[in-house]
Amino acid sequence: MKRYRKKPRKCPECGLSQIATILYGNPALTKDLEDQLASGLIVLGGCTFERDAPSWQCVACGMNIYKAI
Repeated sequence: MKRYRKKPRKCPECGLSQIATILYGNPALTKDLEDQLASGLIVLGGCTFERDAPSWQCVACGMNIYKAI
């Protein structure tokens, strides 16, 4: 699996450019967070964060993208 140092501009799988940052934990649902979720800037990744968890996700195809450790 390829890893990236920074958020890629395009999905390596489908080529589309909407890549969301995965937010882990149990965040408070604020208006700002709601807006970011609705626009596809952020997706929720679950309550726990594991060291090898993906950092980004393609909004179009759902591919998980991993950051270089």
